[in-house]
Order: sequence, then C-alpha cells, then structure tokens
Amino acid sequence: MPATATERWSDRKLVKGIDNAWTATRAFDVINATTDNDVFTATLTGAASGLVPVINEEHDLQSRLRVSNLAVDPPGFNLRKLTVTYTIPADGSSHGGGEDNPLSQPMRFRWRRTSTQEEVDQDVYGNPILNSARMPFSQPALRQMTNRILECRRYEPYYDLAKSELYENKVNLGTFTITGVVSVGEGFCRCNLIAPTDEYTTAAEYVEILYELEFDLLGFQSRHIDEGSMVHVGSGELKEIYDSSGNRVSSPILLAGDGTALSSQFRAGSTTGITQVGYTVLPDGATLETSASASFLLYKHHLPISFGGLF
Repeated sequence: MPATATERWSDRKLVKGIDNAWTATRAFDVINATTDNDVFTATLTGAASGLVPVINEEHDLQSRLRVSNLAVDPPGFNLRKLTVTYTIPADGSSHGGGEDNPLSQPMRFRWRRTSTQEEVDQDVYGNPILNSARMPFSQPALRQMTNRILECRRYEPYYDLAKSELYENKVNLGTFTITGVVSVGEGFCRCNLIAPTDEYTTAAEYVEILYELEFDLLGFQSRHIDEGSMVHVGSGELKEIYDSSGNRVSSPILLAGDGTALSSQFRAGSTTGITQVGYTVLPDGATLETSASASFLLYKHHLPISFGGLF
C-alpha cells in the first residue's frame, strides 16, 4: 500500500513575530511508509487532496511563507510524523536547494537528553564524600546525570563507513563549534554515531545521514578518590598501613596523590613506621586534582580527534 498522510490539525501554527517575521508549522501522521523517503511523497487523505508539502511550497494562509524544512520522526510502529516548517525566504522567492536537490538542503538539528547514574566521590562543591571519621564510604554514592544529545541530519551522496569508524567514540580535540547551535571546549563533545537514518540501496542518489553528538560537563572522564591499603616506601615497594596504635588498618585510607598517606597518623610497615616516599610522577594517563581533605585521579576514556572534518 502507498504511504498516506493525515494532517494533525492541533499542530498547525501560524506565528507573527514582533519584527513581523512570519513562521508556520504543520504536521502529518504518515502510515505505510517503508522508508523515511516515502514520507516525502505520501498522499493526503480525508478532505485534503494531492501530496504532502514539498520544499518551497507556499503556505495556504500566508503566501509569503514557503516550506523550508521537512523533518521525519518515527513515533510508533508503522507510523511516522512529518513536521513541515514554513519561513519567508531570504530573497523573497524561494529557499535554496529545492525538493529536487536534497543534497543542497541545510543540516537539521534536534536536541534531546539522556539520563544515567554514575558513582561519585565528591559533592557539588568539590568536597570529598567521607564518613565522620574522614574515611571514604565502602559503597560509593550514586548521582543522576543528564547529558545533552544533539542529532544532526542531512542528505549526503553516500554513506561513508570509514568516516564513521574514524569519528565514532572519539571526543573533540580543540574547541568544537557549530555556528548558531553550540560551542564547547576540548573534550566535552563525543561523537556517538554516524549512520544512515533508514535503509538505502547502492543506486540511491542520496542518503540521509544522522550524526549523534553527546555533551558531558565532566569531559567524558572518570574520577577516583585516591585511597588504598598500602603506601609507597621507595623504589616501587609498597608496605601495609598501620595506625598510631599499631593496628593494621582494615579499610582503605586517603592517599595524598603520590602513593603516601594523606594523614600523618598512619605508618608504613610497622608501629614505628618506615619512611613513606611519594612517587614523583602520576600513574600513566592520570591527571591529579587535590584539596586539603582528599586527592582525586582523573582518567580519560576516549581518544581525541579534530572535529574539523566531521561535517
């Protein structure tokens, strides 16, 4: 059966801005569309006739407005939603590209959120999370985290698998900016996915490609409070830890970021104690954050790459 569309009248909007800039939106429920491309040629049902709107088609209530964007979302099984956006062309006559040339259409953007839980060892003010004895809890605290996801869609001549493998699961090297959309510092954006939005054939003249970018305020790195049950005494040798009463500690204590005890009450190897010797370098790959009450080691989990060639 061919794809058919029914207008969602409750979604129809015609807006006049304070600067007299008109905009409008319409939406259609489309069924029997095998691919997203079938949505763009769906037949209207009910009192309407013809096909769904195409790029540069005039709005029926405001002729200055022309279709500038067509967006497809799959809200359910065998159902797609086509959202049509109307704006006034910059030259007053038509938007660039046209329906007959999808490759010249601008990239489309959509924001959404993702929520995860992660272990944390400090509060929102940067204080280490410790018990009343100033020791780490045996069970780490959990925090609900929300990251922003930016979906970027555009038509391309073909799907470049090598490009996907180059950028996926990498973070941005240097500042990354999409003009008018977002700008972040190094390491705060990860490319999760570059893939076609639907099936396609090798004879296709164009393929719609989805770029999924995720943004993390912590920079996609893990934080670990520096703690342990042994301390460094030089030349890579480690010794058990004892308290000032001569008892061997039964749980990890806070370390100072160099392999030695943060508190002077702890001894190495015996009651009298062997001199603790701090490492002069950090573990490979680690960076250090310190405070008066704790030290933290940070590790990156994604390789950086310049996003200059991403789009």
